[in-house]
Amino acid sequence: MLNHPSRYNGQIVIVDGNDTWGFERSDITFACPGRIEIQVALTAADEKKYGFRTEQTSVDSMSQLPPGEHPGDNLTTQKLFQARVKVVGLFRCHYDFPTCKGASRDDGSIVVKSIVFETPIAEASF
Repeated sequence: MLNHPSRYNGQIVIVDGNDTWGFERSDITFACPGRIEIQVALTAADEKKYGFRTEQTSVDSMSQLPPGEHPGDNLTTQKLFQARVKVVGLFRCHYDFPTCKGASRDDGSIVVKSIVFETPIAEASF
């Protein structure tokens, strides 16, 4: 998907990866280089735009994530948490949308329909 984002643009995808979050960051990383931003669909406007809302059980799970810590003056002290996840959602390419022309590995997002934390949140690493 990261190598050919235009193939998956606008498609429902199922991905396994590491949910990485912290101060001003929430994305999925993989064994290969690159990451995909995570978005949620919570409103009627989101449902109209994406065709669904994020499942309530997924919203509840995501609300259990520890908050990202503000790094203060030293940005290298920023803590990032990671947990293994399986996500079902709508892949969207952001660069030159909707064609994805010239997109890089970091130019996409998944609007989450459902997310399952395979690593318990209490065991998330940083």
